[in-house]
Amino acid sequence: MRILCVTPNVSIDRTLTVPGFAAGGVWRAERVSIACAGKGVNVARALGALGLRATCAGLIGGHTGRLAADAAAADGLDAAWSWRAGETRTCVIIVGGGGETTVVNDAGTPVTAGDWAGFEADVAAAAAGTDAVCISGSLPPDVPPGGLARLIAASGAGRRPMWVDTSGA
Repeated sequence: MRILCVTPNVSIDRTLTVPGFAAGGVWRAERVSIACAGKGVNVARALGALGLRATCAGLIGGHTGRLAADAAAADGLDAAWSWRAGETRTCVIIVGGGGETTVVNDAGTPVTAGDWAGFEADVAAAAAGTDAVCISGSLPPDVPPGGLARLIAASGAGRRPMWVDTSGA
């Protein structure tokens, strides 16, 4: 079984391990890791750990987009990225000494109607050889009206199993 995992708002997750962290101070990270992320990318990673074949699809751009693509490749994730104007978002995760976690999610760069239309076409092409599609995570700002519905249709709704996990209107 091959599953396409669509992430409309890919991110670079920068995780800092900071013992004793509390807001309002100056801290030095003990450890730093960087990973390509976003809910759909994380789903693809989990599916791979379960022995299933997954391909990531998502909007990426700029220097952080290249970093995201490189990080995904280094993790062994198969991908069919769509390049866009602007930078891929960066999210910061701070892990304190006791394991408590603070997450700051960047909303992302607004998407243009042209970039979104290209993304829909790229997802349709990537979905053609899959058995199921998962669309997960937030949408970037300024997705055109009806954009999510068109993305679902482009993914092959009605022709293959599909699940969507997102938020907002």
